Amino acid sequence: MESKNHNKKIILLVDDEPDVLFSVQLGLESGGFIVDSYQDPRKALSEYRPGRYDLLIIDIKMPFINGIELCWRIRKIDPGAKICFLTAINDLTAYNNRYGQCLEGSQDRISFTQKPLENKVLLRIARTMIANDSRSSSH
Repeated sequence: MESKNHNKKIILLVDDEPDVLFSVQLGLESGGFIVDSYQDPRKALSEYRPGRYDLLIIDIKMPFINGIELCWRIRKIDPGAKICFLTAINDLTAYNNRYGQCLEGSQDRISFTQKPLENKVLLRIARTMIANDSRSSSH
């Protein structure tokens, strides 16, 4: 696991919509996070380094690799990754029921958040998920 020599938390952000990517990245950075952002999930996967990120924020509906598939592939190389899915889908309950248990033993490391969301809500979610992450204290 990569060690960090700074106090800022690092977030991986993946969303195929440039406007969403820009606004979410700007919001997270204004909250003190370092953000590595990718519009192409294939590139995010190919450049992913286990242990680098305190949180992954991933859109669900994307071309080439959807967010759920990206999550599965990342979990193969980094089983402890903490992931917040962003989605424009109205019924998040359906996603929680369908995918919330798709990664056995990891239900406590996944959340689903509906977009659009306000900056302060996004920051609260990110801070809460990172604070509840036992890995973040070992970086």
